[in-house]
Amino acid sequence: MSSGAHDTQLAEVVDTAGGSAAKSKRKKTFCFLPSSDVLLLKEALKHTPWAAEHGDTQAAWYRVAIGLRGALPMCTADGKACRRRFSTLLDAFRREELQSLRASGTAEDYEEREQLLTGIISLKKVDKTEKEKRDAELHEAASAEVVRDATAGLRRPRSSDSSSESPSPSAPKRSKQTSTEMIADYLQAKEAARSNRREERQKQLHLEARRLDLEVQRLQQDRERGERFMEMMSAQMSMMAKLSPKENNKTQRLKFFLLMQPLAMEICIYTRRCNLKKL
Repeated sequence: MSSGAHDTQLAEVVDTAGGSAAKSKRKKTFCFLPSSDVLLLKEALKHTPWAAEHGDTQAAWYRVAIGLRGALPMCTADGKACRRRFSTLLDAFRREELQSLRASGTAEDYEEREQLLTGIISLKKVDKTEKEKRDAELHEAASAEVVRDATAGLRRPRSSDSSSESPSPSAPKRSKQTSTEMIADYLQAKEAARSNRREERQKQLHLEARRLDLEVQRLQQDRERGERFMEMMSAQMSMMAKLSPKENNKTQRLKFFLLMQPLAMEICIYTRRCNLKKL
């Protein structure tokens, strides 16, 4: 085989690998299947986005999407897509129309999906009941505290000569203003504390989402690198099989060495990355 033909074949291998890498980077609309539905429902059970506080729902569904992409590297669905699919599954299950969503899948996937939906609906009912009970208890406690503070403001000690004097018309008004201001200060302090907790939680969720996103990107890069590695190895093995048997051993060894250099370099890089991950 001439050196020109050899260079042409190597160029074809590089072009093929580069084309496949470019295609893998193109995002396509992810098509949910029963198997991916099962993974989605498991992530939803893990993060319970329906029970998130007001303002945290979007971040909760983002975490669901990150978890799904980590379990299924080929998945490109974001938080909104996961939420839409989740709502579609719940609506179809409640209307007993889940059969319409039977895409290609196994009987085990269908059964597990229905079991997960049953558990999610039961859990949502429990979470709703607990939230209503918790809100009622908080409202009752806040009302009792406000009444207690207002009563304490009205029960101020009187002076020794107050019994002989007629009450001043401005005194009740002054007490009422004091209790109202006390209630307003209490509610304002409570809202400020709640706002601070919400901001801290948003920061933590943002950092966690960023970390998970970087981890998914790393897994995607490792997968693409593995695919290129396998394509290069397959192409080089195919080229080795086409070597002329009439050539002497020295020439064959030289060609084998030249062909295996890129493969050996890929193996060294891949091994080094694995060792760094262990550290």
